[in-house]
Amino acid sequence: MNELFKTCVILLEQLAALTNTTYEEINIYIFVIAMPLMLILLIISNFILTLKLWKRNKATVSNGKL
Repeated sequence: MNELFKTCVILLEQLAALTNTTYEEINIYIFVIAMPLMLILLIISNFILTLKLWKRNKATVSNGKL
């Protein structure tokens, strides 16, 4: 587990150097901005897909094609 953490820290430091920012800024961009946005988008897309599947199943059952 320590090796994974060290690898992630090195990756973030290299990304910070590449983008001319700091390690802390990269952390904020990833864990405060990007991750919550992705989580919200995934929740919305799951909700939409669930509704579509529910409507499709409801139409199939009402048409007697079960």
